[in-house]
Amino acid sequence: MDVKLFQFNSLSDYLPYYKKFLNLDFDKNSSIFKLLQSLKTFDEDYSCPYMDFAIRVNGIYTFTSTCIADIPNNHELILEPVSEYLCKKDLIVEN
Repeated sequence: MDVKLFQFNSLSDYLPYYKKFLNLDFDKNSSIFKLLQSLKTFDEDYSCPYMDFAIRVNGIYTFTSTCIADIPNNHELILEPVSEYLCKKDLIVEN
């Protein structure tokens, strides 16, 4: 599975970008939240809430408790915040 992960820091970045993780060996019966936690091992500075939260996956709005197998076209996942304009850092948005 390939993953493109949205990254942005409102304090230092002018534009958002995507970090790519190619050929990940991850169980598709796991949740998106577990996938995000495993990606933090590759990038310890990456920020996301520590509980179930809303996210956009492949353009579909859902929650991180959703099973990866339930996402259409789950061979490649594009993980983004629900609003890029309210983004403070990575997947953390202002309330």
